[in-house]
Amino acid sequence: MISKEYMHGFLESLGLCIFCLILFCRISCGAHYQYEACVPTNCSNGPNISFPFYVPDRQKSYCGYPGFVLYCSRDGFPVLRLPENDYVVEHIYYRNRSLHVYNAAVEPVIRSAGSSCLPRISNTSLAAAAGFDYVNVTGLHLFSNCTKPLPVELLENKIGCNSSEDGKNWDVALYDR
Repeated sequence: MISKEYMHGFLESLGLCIFCLILFCRISCGAHYQYEACVPTNCSNGPNISFPFYVPDRQKSYCGYPGFVLYCSRDGFPVLRLPENDYVVEHIYYRNRSLHVYNAAVEPVIRSAGSSCLPRISNTSLAAAAGFDYVNVTGLHLFSNCTKPLPVELLENKIGCNSSEDGKNWDVALYDR
């Protein structure tokens, strides 16, 4: 037969073990602070941003791969800053590790057609890093000082900076999609 003292000690030990097990599970099941700091974010416009990219004013540097920093423009779009140019990130395709960008110099033209001049655009080159590949696609066609009437379907592509006082000359930008 089991004595009362032994049974009492056993129950106290069992209770302590259950308490420790519950406490351990609660602590181990909590999310790590670095994981919580690295939740996907965005710049209010554009794609969700997650590893390997990060936004410094919204995420810690350990949330992304070195060199994969994106900044938010005043208009709320993610921007990739390279030495020669800034590029607006239109889409990030995490599955096939690619992104669709366009030169930030044309952003004012795209966002407010007809109200701004096209800034100077420079060529750039990228070094492949972290599995992302660079594919050179030239998809911007500019027509300037055109005098024939602009077809209705192209009116949304009309940009400013024509030198004609009477407004009969126009410039148009066509983008490959």
